[in-house]
Amino acid sequence: MPIASFPRIIRSFRQTYGFRHLDLAYHAAFPFAVTSELLYCLRENFLPNCLWIAVPEVLLFPWFDSVGDDLYEMDPEVRAVLLRELGQDSRFGEVRLQELAGFMTAYVTAKLPNNPRATRDLGRDFDWLALACLRPDEASARLRQRLRYVVAQGRDEERQRWIELAQDQEDVLRELGLEPALLELQTSMADSGMDGMLGISATVEPFSPYDGFPPLEPFEFRQGYFEPVTASNEVDLEPFAFETVQLKKVESEVVTQSSQGQGWQFLESLFSAEMALTLEMVQIPRGTFLMGAAEGEEQADDDEYPQHPVTVAEFFLGKYPVTQAQWRAVATGLPKIEHDLDPDPSRFKGETRPVEQVRWDEAREFCRRLSQATGRDYRLPSEAQWEYACRAGTTTAFSFGNIITTDVANYDGNYTYGQSPKGEYRKQTTPVGSFPANGFGLYDMHGNVREWCLDVWHENYQGAPSDGRPWLDEEATDNKRLLRGGSWYDYPWNCRCAYLLRFTPVYHYNYIGFRVCCSVARTL
Repeated sequence: MPIASFPRIIRSFRQTYGFRHLDLAYHAAFPFAVTSELLYCLRENFLPNCLWIAVPEVLLFPWFDSVGDDLYEMDPEVRAVLLRELGQDSRFGEVRLQELAGFMTAYVTAKLPNNPRATRDLGRDFDWLALACLRPDEASARLRQRLRYVVAQGRDEERQRWIELAQDQEDVLRELGLEPALLELQTSMADSGMDGMLGISATVEPFSPYDGFPPLEPFEFRQGYFEPVTASNEVDLEPFAFETVQLKKVESEVVTQSSQGQGWQFLESLFSAEMALTLEMVQIPRGTFLMGAAEGEEQADDDEYPQHPVTVAEFFLGKYPVTQAQWRAVATGLPKIEHDLDPDPSRFKGETRPVEQVRWDEAREFCRRLSQATGRDYRLPSEAQWEYACRAGTTTAFSFGNIITTDVANYDGNYTYGQSPKGEYRKQTTPVGSFPANGFGLYDMHGNVREWCLDVWHENYQGAPSDGRPWLDEEATDNKRLLRGGSWYDYPWNCRCAYLLRFTPVYHYNYIGFRVCCSVARTL
């Protein structure tokens, strides 16, 4: 099911916390009810790479109702959608549902060691629920067949078990498509004097606790969870695969360890009469990291200290630096807001090479034109967003380790960093994406072109924001702006994750470019 067709509350959760948290919500939907301990166990056993903070964020989101004693029940409609997605997701599917059924049976056994009947009954319920998620028609047929059998055999106790299950899970079972089986259970309940308990064919008005009060009136209100206010609802995320590497020195050789990764992105169509162009915007998940250079990091400068924790909300960042073709499409195809844009400013020509010789205010003009055309909040990234995205969960000098080679980045290979070997000096930009991605699926975060950020330069990080927003203190020294990432022209140590360069915003050189950031705007 595409994300746009999810219930609004699921879309809101995904846009607030990201797909990794949503994976945990899929799993949280499988038990009939959850506790915080159970959800921690599900995370530990099935999603160990999901941050621990996801547990309270899933439990406290308004799709769960607290029913006391640390016990939470999920809204039936939401639960049914999440269960269907769990069964249809190629990463999980039937195997994961069967694993969850086995896990929940083992969990109940551990919690109720002296009640083998409860273990047996709940184990059967979990197996049956897994089947209902995958093949509801088959599950419905099996339930009806089993019910007819136990009625014919006079097994009243077992019939009562199925009736209790249907009573407890009626709403979610109906959402999963098992209404034919529920209707048959209704008939069976009528035969046993329990008619009306499922609410499918009942005709008697129930007693209302509000009898004697004035008539109830409807009223409107805004729900208390975050909801996008831009055109973000129209974004259709899609997965993409990438290769990333880690570099290690073994004796005198640099060993490259490759691995495959998967990220999520949306494609922003650009406005070119010459060709079909898109910006590939990669989802960067919410998280906390240590910003700045580690104590004792080689070639670190004073303005990279003190290292400090920063929590960054989810955002989207360009998979590549803006290319010359993308720049020209916006410069010629979208109306001016404040500054004219030269359609062809770059020294090193090539449609897929990064645009360079771009001033800070010209990069902002590009973003503002894009925002006006799309209704989304495009801008330059903050310095914290840039470094968080560059590190992609790592703590080393570079996202691929503490050494760097010209096989993984475009910089001046006549110089070395730490135990890194010398390499090639290309003396020009390279087409974007020529080297492996980092752990978020972003390319050219080290080298090729330096990239503008929004922030004003400061002498150090004393008093810096801890929430990822740009540091725009106008009292900062000479109001210079920041460049990140290093370039083809730079020494290797200038390509470190923590390296920053102050630069006059009106200058432009053939090693300066940028990439765009898109924030997820929300309101209560």
